[in-house]
Amino acid sequence: MKFGGAALRDGPAIERSMRLAADSARGGRVLLVVSAAEGVTAQLARAVEEAVAGRLEPWDALRVRHRSLLAQLGLESDLLDRHLFELRAILGELKAAARAERRMSDYVLSFGERMSARVAAAVLRRLGSEAAPLDAYDLGLTTASRQGEQALLRPPEPALRARLATVPGIPVVTGFLALDAAGHLTTLGPNGSDLTAVWFGEAVGAVEVVLWKTVAGFLTADPDVVPEAHLVPLVGRAEAVELAVQGADVLHAGALEPAARGAIAVRVADVRHPERPGSLVVAETPRAGPLGIAQRAGLARYEEALSLGRDHGAQVAERLAELVAAGLEPTRAAFDGRTLLALVPEGPRAEAFAQVRGARVRLAGGLGTFAVVGRDAGRDEELARRVLALTAHAGIAAEPALGGTSPSSQTFVVPAEALDVAVRAVHAGLFVPEEREIVPQERGPREVERVRVPTSAEPQ
Repeated sequence: MKFGGAALRDGPAIERSMRLAADSARGGRVLLVVSAAEGVTAQLARAVEEAVAGRLEPWDALRVRHRSLLAQLGLESDLLDRHLFELRAILGELKAAARAERRMSDYVLSFGERMSARVAAAVLRRLGSEAAPLDAYDLGLTTASRQGEQALLRPPEPALRARLATVPGIPVVTGFLALDAAGHLTTLGPNGSDLTAVWFGEAVGAVEVVLWKTVAGFLTADPDVVPEAHLVPLVGRAEAVELAVQGADVLHAGALEPAARGAIAVRVADVRHPERPGSLVVAETPRAGPLGIAQRAGLARYEEALSLGRDHGAQVAERLAELVAAGLEPTRAAFDGRTLLALVPEGPRAEAFAQVRGARVRLAGGLGTFAVVGRDAGRDEELARRVLALTAHAGIAAEPALGGTSPSSQTFVVPAEALDVAVRAVHAGLFVPEEREIVPQERGPREVERVRVPTSAEPQ
């Protein structure tokens, strides 16, 4: 079971999550993976920036937040003192050095998960369940390679299962953290705790990995953009990965590789409503056709004319590596024989990179992409025609994204300001409205009303 930052945001949320874990442990062996409490990783990242600039005030805010968390949970106020004062010492070193290498930044970020594991284990013990906090990197979680913020992990050693079996009670393991190939502590990027959880699921031969979040599961679209989006109860691994890659912030794109190796069921469920099934990730989506829409805003089109006197393949590989190193990992890329084309995150980094490359580069921002994802969606020419007709009817000039299609999706580019309208128009045209259970906040958890949610094309 993995609990994300939103599921651990404050004392009541941690209490609720740990009660759920303790109840599950009564029916079988449970291993927990925990993220830092919501917002703590961002606070730690800011603490690094401020320390380099000569200021240590963010440490005080982190100390106060964690002391308040302990008070909410009725735990000893000094439980995290060793970690908090070690953190302050490291920030003091960064202040003196006035710079921070990635290795040191990652070490600072690690304190969020390390403290979270100690808190979660202490709450479990208070609830009557034996529990032990463990650091994933001490258990052999090691990256095999990294591309930008995406990391691949080495398969777990067979001996780890026997080692974890000797841990008394519930092992509570840090998410997000691993060792790199050189043996240094590193981080696994956004949703990295998902990757940790499924890796440990493989290591122990788990029946199921449950990723407890504060979302219902995979939906047909972002509900903030499309209120009538509905739950997708079964998602094939290929489509789950594609949704993640295309911008649906539900799970880590690499988390399903160990699930495939270990033939493990992965469920995304809402910690606020544990009685609901969520979405189950299975080997293959049961039916072909559109499954959901994922979107990404804030993109720029990068075009670079390549030198005629050098091998073009080598130039493309070199430039893509440089973009990734600069924090501009392309979401799409193509090469037309003379020009490298890519979609990269827009902003000052992209502008600075283009300026260094000189007159050979053109950069045009203000773009967004949406992808229609489904089994065999990339091979469906009629689907592409329908999507373009739906966006044209909405007055939006969409075009297929560069780089072609994947077997599981078709991606389209639109002006960023028209992205939400395009997604709503395509969703209304492709997905039939469903009856959904809605639990009004003012009612009790068992008082459910069933409503039919109309599409945006129907009268309200």
